[in-house]
Amino acid sequence: MLFASRSAGAATNLEDSPYLAVIPDPGTCDVIITPANAATTLTLLNDTTKRVFCVRPGDYRSLGEMLITTSGNQQNRRFLRFGSQDGLRNAVQRPERALFESLEIQGSWWVIQGLSIQPRNAATGWFVTIHGGDNIILDGNLFDGIDHVPQTTNQNAIVMAGLSGNSATFNSVQNNVVRNGNQPRMPSDYSGIMVLWGTTASENNDYNKILDNEVYDWGDGISVAGHTSDCSEPGIQHGTVIDGNDVYITSAKRIDCNTGALDPNGGCACAENGIDVKLDPGASSASWTRITNNRLWGFRPTSPTHACGGSGALGTALTAGNSCSAHVFAAQNVILDSTLGIAPSRNWIVAGNLISDIRISDGRACCSAAILPSTISPDLVVQFNTIVDVDTAYEDLSANTDTRCNDVINNLGLKPATPPNPTHYTSYNYLYNSSTENFNGSTNQLFATAQQSQNADYCFWRRRWTAPERVCIPFGRTTAASPHVAAVSHCDQSLGASYGIASISYPTTHPCDDGVDNDGDGFIDWPADPGCADAASNREDSRCQNGLDDDGDGQIDFDGGASLNAGIPFALRDGSCPTASWNQEGTACGLGAELVGVLWVLRRRGRTGVPFGAGRQAAA
Repeated sequence: MLFASRSAGAATNLEDSPYLAVIPDPGTCDVIITPANAATTLTLLNDTTKRVFCVRPGDYRSLGEMLITTSGNQQNRRFLRFGSQDGLRNAVQRPERALFESLEIQGSWWVIQGLSIQPRNAATGWFVTIHGGDNIILDGNLFDGIDHVPQTTNQNAIVMAGLSGNSATFNSVQNNVVRNGNQPRMPSDYSGIMVLWGTTASENNDYNKILDNEVYDWGDGISVAGHTSDCSEPGIQHGTVIDGNDVYITSAKRIDCNTGALDPNGGCACAENGIDVKLDPGASSASWTRITNNRLWGFRPTSPTHACGGSGALGTALTAGNSCSAHVFAAQNVILDSTLGIAPSRNWIVAGNLISDIRISDGRACCSAAILPSTISPDLVVQFNTIVDVDTAYEDLSANTDTRCNDVINNLGLKPATPPNPTHYTSYNYLYNSSTENFNGSTNQLFATAQQSQNADYCFWRRRWTAPERVCIPFGRTTAASPHVAAVSHCDQSLGASYGIASISYPTTHPCDDGVDNDGDGFIDWPADPGCADAASNREDSRCQNGLDDDGDGQIDFDGGASLNAGIPFALRDGSCPTASWNQEGTACGLGAELVGVLWVLRRRGRTGVPFGAGRQAAA
């Protein structure tokens, strides 16, 4: 059973994604756009002598779609941004907005920041299209379908797609709110944020990032899209990163499964899945699709009798949308209140996720489970996941699958039993007040009660931008006293080393008090790990004890990296690191220790107090 509380303001303890694109200060406005002069000033977007376009509040939708064909460069990005320095981080928080119909970007090195894309023209299909553009940053915008009744079945909020053989690469969609898709409830697929397949072999839409967005009430919240059944798309997306997002469905999309009528408590939805991956980027670790640190909830199946909101889905939070999906790293996500948690395909790594409150919602017990690999999903790795309060925890039909070191609490085991695949191995899993169905093997451990897990409440923030709330999952957090910590040595904590996470273990909000070496430095918990300020610290790998030069000044950590190198420093000590547990390298010249501390506290509370143009470096 979950419990939640709301925040009075927008600031939360959600950390920024480490992959966020840094936005430089744009400088002064070259062009100021107002409703009175927009018919003229918006035509200057493709004038190469102008670089920074600042938009005043107003409704610009009557001017139709804006087409950008010019490009900046790495040293001189071009900007189209909300023009008021109001200190607000996201357009959704503003009482006054700059409303646009739609935007197509064919150029590169643009920052689109703080605008509201809220189309009302029925002919509009895609709200914003990055069409063959590279190094575009969409930051702090609102994409809202509330006024849109499309005349076609092709509605998507943000699309990254190739154009005439040119790929859309290295783009960052970050800190946006994307909401209210498919208002007329058409029986068609629609996505909040989509990385599209390539229509030619040269259109590999690679290394795009989707970070710290809030996406709700869309068919598929985020999609790495494909469209063939034989995996023959000419161009494939490589290296997609999906990190730190809130993706969910509200009661506004719920319907009665039998009648199709809107019903806030209905067992079905006019929507499909949270994150849907349909293509295989290949086996190179740099190419894998990375899905990490997201919060996903509220998903229900589409109605079997009343088509609306998609071509059909089971209500899965994170899914392989077809048999083509492969080479996905899904780790450290929190998934709850859905019909199906994770439905992986071949060559997925599913590790360190917290999955809770996965329930049968439409009477089909066949299709509800926390993790549901199928017979077409071989070669999986499923480790260090915590599964709490579910109707069914797991299925083991997939071949050559390694399922170890998962802790399962209050699993009813309602899914009909199926014979396990003989090459599917389940070992060193710990089951507390749980059915043993689909967990075969002598090394699995059984306990009579949930309390014997010694797990604590896992509490976290979600709804980063609109209505921040703190949610707690009982028994969701592993502690140093949890019996399953003893299994860690039998599993592979380095699973994420090639995908941006040095060390993986059980979900916890207190890595300095869970009995595990979370950062792989050879030290466990406070006080042994120098990266831990105390037992309640929320990370072991602070930036002043991670072996990296985070601020690019040629100096490393509080000790020159000695704690990670057998006591021998391999660089100069970073003078901006007062202690190992300090989570920031680099300060502005002349800042005193007191002010540095204040800035760190502000950063930990989120980015909501940072004015546009300041960028992540200034926010730190």
